[in-house]
Amino acid sequence: MSAHEPTQADDPSAFPRARVIFEAALERPIGERDSAVRQACGDDAELLAVVEQMLRADAAPHAF
Repeated sequence: MSAHEPTQADDPSAFPRARVIFEAALERPIGERDSAVRQACGDDAELLAVVEQMLRADAAPHAF
């Protein structure tokens, strides 16, 4: 059994930051979102992954 490596999901302070970046990205034209998100996340690959996942989920068709 391997030890649990801390991830972005383990850091509660990461969620508000991801949400701010996500919401700012939604205000941009689709063609500008990727570069804006990458710039906002900087070198934080886990934060980038979380925001990208949020954007994909937002873009997915929602069943009612």
